[in-house]
Amino acid sequence: MGSGNERMQTLKIELKNGYENIKAIYYLDGNGSIFTYKATRRYIPFTIISIILSVFLYGVAIQFPKTGWIFLFILSSAVSLTLTVRTIIRSQSYLKWKKSSDKYLNRLRKYQSQWLTVSQDCIEISNVDETSIEKWETINHVSIKANYIFLRSSVNGSYLFPEKCMEPGQYSELKEYIQQRMNDSKFKN
Repeated sequence: MGSGNERMQTLKIELKNGYENIKAIYYLDGNGSIFTYKATRRYIPFTIISIILSVFLYGVAIQFPKTGWIFLFILSSAVSLTLTVRTIIRSQSYLKWKKSSDKYLNRLRKYQSQWLTVSQDCIEISNVDETSIEKWETINHVSIKANYIFLRSSVNGSYLFPEKCMEPGQYSELKEYIQQRMNDSKFKN
């Protein structure tokens, strides 16, 4: 591919089975359910337990209206309220993410293949219905993992390129191309 001063060649890759492969990455580590999602899976049981404890302490405080029981009920209720609010906020964030993820995945579902073209100036993703072109200058974050590459754009959202969507060797080529492009002195501010 040469040094940063030379013009980089265009890399063309057919991305196959994007729906299944991207879904597997999105729903990794329990992200498929609100009960197993990392940000909510601890809050939900603690919230339920604290609410049950508050109801129990309420009953005890009614039966034995002593200051200690009333204080424990108030304390337990405050903890329950705090946990409930946090659980609702985290659940809303999860549901918003899941809705946008499902919308994106449903768009991918109708395409068996997409084509990725990476050039010196831009990234182009096309299918039978549309073509999306992203200039390198708008890419503000790159994450290269063992089995996928994630690019975030300041303009059009994000891109995910799973290794399983490519032919053997193409993932390494794409990874090297992106690393070289991101390190290119023309790209740096």
